[in-house]
Amino acid sequence: NDKNEDRSYLRGDIIEVKWKKDSIYIAGDNEAAYIADWVVSTKKLKDGKSSAFRKTYQKQLKYNWSKENNYTESFRDQLYQLVEYYIANSKNGLIKLAVANKEQLQYSIEEQKREGKEYTMIGIATVSEHKTNTIQWLFYEYTDIRKLYEYDLPNDKLIEFK
Repeated sequence: NDKNEDRSYLRGDIIEVKWKKDSIYIAGDNEAAYIADWVVSTKKLKDGKSSAFRKTYQKQLKYNWSKENNYTESFRDQLYQLVEYYIANSKNGLIKLAVANKEQLQYSIEEQKREGKEYTMIGIATVSEHKTNTIQWLFYEYTDIRKLYEYDLPNDKLIEFK
């Protein structure tokens, strides 16, 4: 919808969407008109866990990556929201403790190949006075199916995060 500029909703937010039927024109299709649903208005009804996390944590997550990996700004933004979603929904006790204590969280981004598949590997860590402590590794399969996995270090396996 061209008229609705609000892009502040996060994954998990409960929103109300009002639609109407209207004509759309697809470029290159001889300007033929098609009937489609058109968003008239949206309204947030309830914060999801990511929105609640932002309100309570009140810090920006920091991140770093090797400059040889030319990640686009939109991909970095996508990863930021993904990591935020993971932290807000994680059952990992160390992450919950870090959030509760409002410790500075940061993550690293790098490419990793595992069992013949390409992943973006994300290392979530706490930071304090020149010391970084990685508390969780994530693997993001972005090429085909866009799935997020937690790395189970003792068993050397990936567990899908839902």
